[in-house]
Amino acid sequence: GNQSLEVEVCVDAAHIKSIGFTNLDESIATVYPLMGPSMESLAQQIIEHQSADNVSYAQSSKYTCTTILNSIRAALAKAAKGTT
Repeated sequence: GNQSLEVEVCVDAAHIKSIGFTNLDESIATVYPLMGPSMESLAQQIIEHQSADNVSYAQSSKYTCTTILNSIRAALAKAAKGTT
């Protein structure tokens, strides 16, 4: 649709602290039911391993997870450069 999602990645100097959506409203969650669970799974793996590399996801949610993962990686790259 025409709505955008914002991915928020909170980091400190040495750790990835949290990852999530800042505006996942109910209508998006209803139309795209894999968004929430996919983000939760990816965030848990990334925070646990402190890396966006070697995360796993189901083939049934490949497109959703790839899209979310690309956004997370972009945010981590910005954080590594010290930009917002």
